[in-house]
Amino acid sequence: MRSPAALLAEPRTSINAPRSLHESLIELLPDAVLALDVEGGRFVLANVAAERLLAMPRAQLTGLGLRDLARPWNLGQVERIEAALCIEGQWRGELWLKRQDGTFVPTEVAAQALNLDGRTLAQFCCRDVSARWRDDAMRRVIGDAAERLASTFDDVAALRTIVTVALPGLADAALVKLDASDDADDVAIAAYADPAKPGWPGVTVDEAPSPETQAALRGGRTLTVPLVAQGRRIGTLTLRRTADRRWDPGDQPLVEELANHAAHGIDKARQWSGARQELNQRAAMLRILSAINTDATPRRVYEMLVEEAQAAIRADDGGATRWDHERGILLPGLHAPSPGRLSGVDPRLMVAVAATERCALIENEYQRTMGRNTPAGRAGAQAVLAVPLLHDDALFGSISISHIKAGGQFTPRDARRVEMLASAAGTTLAGMFRQRTTGGQRTAREAAHLLNNDLTLTMGSLEIMRETNALSPELGSLVDSALEGVTRAAAHIAQLQRIKHVEGPEITLCPPLDLSSATGQAGSP
Repeated sequence: MRSPAALLAEPRTSINAPRSLHESLIELLPDAVLALDVEGGRFVLANVAAERLLAMPRAQLTGLGLRDLARPWNLGQVERIEAALCIEGQWRGELWLKRQDGTFVPTEVAAQALNLDGRTLAQFCCRDVSARWRDDAMRRVIGDAAERLASTFDDVAALRTIVTVALPGLADAALVKLDASDDADDVAIAAYADPAKPGWPGVTVDEAPSPETQAALRGGRTLTVPLVAQGRRIGTLTLRRTADRRWDPGDQPLVEELANHAAHGIDKARQWSGARQELNQRAAMLRILSAINTDATPRRVYEMLVEEAQAAIRADDGGATRWDHERGILLPGLHAPSPGRLSGVDPRLMVAVAATERCALIENEYQRTMGRNTPAGRAGAQAVLAVPLLHDDALFGSISISHIKAGGQFTPRDARRVEMLASAAGTTLAGMFRQRTTGGQRTAREAAHLLNNDLTLTMGSLEIMRETNALSPELGSLVDSALEGVTRAAAHIAQLQRIKHVEGPEITLCPPLDLSSATGQAGSP
């Protein structure tokens, strides 16, 4: 009777040759069994479970060796297995084996070395642990995502973490879609594994996927779960696998767990971002309002407003206009007027329409709707937001900010934030004009009071001189003329004390502007 080792050592001449009882028993085993001729470096036996595991006929397997089935980056592990079999005669551990389609399967291996008549064989019993590895890998992914989201306080960074953490192990592509809210439009971000990217498996992130891209990511083998935070749905998470990877029923709970961490992370990041934006907004408004008590000019207030608005919305460019109350026209707010000539803002521009209509305007397709016939269009503006400057229903001008880079969009939330900054600027300008008007009135009245006191003394001295009989007729005539002049001066001073309006320092006194000659040279959208 032949031993099992002898049966393994005896090569099969044909896959259809009659099998021994031992070989028949090996065929019935649920785990893959492979027998390797160590000296020849080729497998001499494989059971049906091995064919099923590696998706490869045994006739093809008998032409391969262990190194042919191992992953290229695991050849060092193969050398350690060979050394363990040579020294200890056995080896146990995890080894990834290559399928015929080029994919790899994780297996738990128990290897035993056998010596037969000077010939060394190695029998490998390989158990598929894909399910266990998949669950462990998904839980590692979930744990990594939870840890990264817990330390993320930026909503954009949270979205990037969610779509990238599952790639390429858990899925081949990911899409997060956040529903629209009162403060913002709907948001989408996508990622997909890119084999052609250096450092494969690389991941490419698309922060503004087109509707076509989103539809493509939702097609095929996908698993979509809702994102729920504080009992309210905020969006969906979609994971997509390629055609050779299927979703198992056991994947649903794990993906839902990932979605729970994602929703919590997004909600926390949104709250933190909202609080930070609110703090920055208040700080910006305080910086603008504090200009009232400085030597800043109204033009500097417009400059501060544009700077703060660009920083708050992360815009690329901006402009402002100021309303000339005396002439009733809109003028550039950031540029000094040309000597002897003022140029009004083109009433067709968004910054002028916002001032006229006294409402915020958003145009996210500026190049298409406005073209390149405006200063902002020629500068390459892709999206423009315009807001008026108001205080107690009084118009002080308007502001506009622009996105030059492609993909930039303004939202109603952005408009409300800029409106708050514009309101602070309007309050500052009104306060500056009020202070300067009040200060001018006070200065004029104090000067008139001092002059009146001096003139009173002079008039008293002249009256005393006039009543003196020692004056000659010629000198008396001169005293009468002096009294008459001092009386007229006193009347002028009384008129000065009744002044209630003082012109602002930047309002140029000139005849009314002929609007028919005004051109759009404001440099504002």
